[in-house]
This record gives sequence, C-alpha cells and structure tokens, in this order.
Amino acid sequence: MRYDEGKTMLSEEMKERICKRLVGYDKDIVEIIQFGSSVYAPEYARDVDLLVITKDKKEYGGYLDCLADLPFDMDVVVKEVGENLRRAYNILGAFVILYGDGGYLKEMTADFDTGFDDARAALKVAVRYMKDASGEEEEEVKDMHIRNSFNSLFHAARLAAMSYLAIENARWEA
Repeated sequence: MRYDEGKTMLSEEMKERICKRLVGYDKDIVEIIQFGSSVYAPEYARDVDLLVITKDKKEYGGYLDCLADLPFDMDVVVKEVGENLRRAYNILGAFVILYGDGGYLKEMTADFDTGFDDARAALKVAVRYMKDASGEEEEEVKDMHIRNSFNSLFHAARLAAMSYLAIENARWEA
C-alpha cells in the first residue's frame, strides 16, 4: 500500500537529500520508506519515521549522524534484506517509498501480524484503568486513571485503524 497522493511532511527536495545522505553512508541500501504520522497526519507529526532496508547493516549511529542536522527529528529503523517485519502494520498503514521500488518491503512483510491483537490488548488496559478509577477515592489519582484509560482507548483506535489499512483489501491505492 502506498500513500503517494497525500502531502507528507517532506518536500521532494528534502526526500532526495535524505536518500542521498543515507545511501552515501550505506551503499548497500536497497529501499528507504517513510512511514507513520509524517505520512498520514503531517500537520501534526513531530518527527519523521524511516525504514531503511539494506543488504549489510552498518553502525546504527551513522544512519542517525548523516541526518542529524535536518530541521526535524528522525526515527530510523534499519533492517537487512530478508529480515521478517512481522509487526509491520504501523509501516503498512501509511507509507511512501523514497528510494527503491518497494519489492523488498513487500517480501519482508508477506506474513506480518495484523496488529489487531495489540489493539485488543490496549482496550483491555483501558478497561482496567477505568476499573481502577471507579475504586479510587483520591480525585487526582482517579483523574489520572481516567486520562490513562482515554489514552489507551485512543491508542487502541490508532492501532486498529493502522491494522485495517495495512491489510491487502483495505489499501489506499486501487
């Protein structure tokens, strides 16, 4: 699934700059994928998440160093070709291929976990927070439990949405 039609947080010039720097550091890179909130909600994103797929991983700090002076925070996940990306729903929910053709990503996510189990777990946690809140006498603590329950519900909804968007029959592109 690709989300190429939407605006992302990165200009075309910035995408090229990022790719040039990363490939300059690691000549074995075969794909660079932008994913996460900088793709699906760029106006609210606080950072840019990148998946770098390479034939031979280099020192992790080098990937970060070559992007350190950019005007936003970068989170970089580096995987070697053939590694399984079982928990890839957060990537597949909304992504843009910056470098490569996406073939390696497709191969490495062929049997990913959907993430629906994680969404269900977040719902269970939300219920526990509400139970704790209902039994709490101290208002400040009760308020914290309710806030944590809300945050967990929001997290569950985000996980479920990303999981749904990551499955083949719900992809952005036709």
